[in-house]
Amino acid sequence: MIDNISANIASVRVLSPEYLDYLHLVKTPAGSKIANVLFRVRTYHAEAS
Repeated sequence: MIDNISANIASVRVLSPEYLDYLHLVKTPAGSKIANVLFRVRTYHAEAS
């Protein structure tokens, strides 16, 4: 899920069965690159999808 796009950067959330990942992407002449990743283990009783 793309949360925000501004100029050449984007914030993205990725849900998998085990993790919730937050990625920061940057657009370069060579294509989009991951600049930063944060993650946490998903706890199903606390998730509000």
